[in-house]
Amino acid sequence: MWPGKRQKVVFEFTGPSYQAILDKLHTAKILSIHNGVYTIEADVYGDGIKMYLLSQGSWVKVISPQSFVEEMKDEIRKMNNLYEKGGEENG
Repeated sequence: MWPGKRQKVVFEFTGPSYQAILDKLHTAKILSIHNGVYTIEADVYGDGIKMYLLSQGSWVKVISPQSFVEEMKDEIRKMNNLYEKGGEENG
């Protein structure tokens, strides 16, 4: 991803191809599979992981670390605000 601090990220993935996640995130490993939900852990560097996980839309839910969960929630709120507040005028 991008240079920066190292962090261990845990997230749930419900998309059609968990293998695509494993191919993109070389340190990723599946922790569990339950009812089609893959819990995945990856050691990553920098902020590129946020961009990548956001690109997966509703197929991804970050579980930890809590600081990263909050960062994702904040970004999703900002994205939602683009559509809630005057989105019609922009597109």
